[in-house]
Amino acid sequence: MIESLEADRPGTLARLAALGFRHVEPFALGLWNTPPDELEAAARALRADLDEVGLGVSSVHIAVPADSQASAIEIRASSVRTAPSC
Repeated sequence: MIESLEADRPGTLARLAALGFRHVEPFALGLWNTPPDELEAAARALRADLDEVGLGVSSVHIAVPADSQASAIEIRASSVRTAPSC
């Protein structure tokens, strides 16, 4: 799966949606030393790809250094959208 995502993230996400998945759980958006602006750009690009195929996010796994937690919270708050009820 990781190789598919690296080769064609939009296509891989579209295939997951076509299989009936409604949510994904992204991981490794950035390493502990990823600058906040790069982390934000990666999160926004992923959000756009997910929106394109109608996938939601159940949770994320990212490494955030203590001095950058405010940036991670801002990224999360700016990308939240309400998931439809089950």
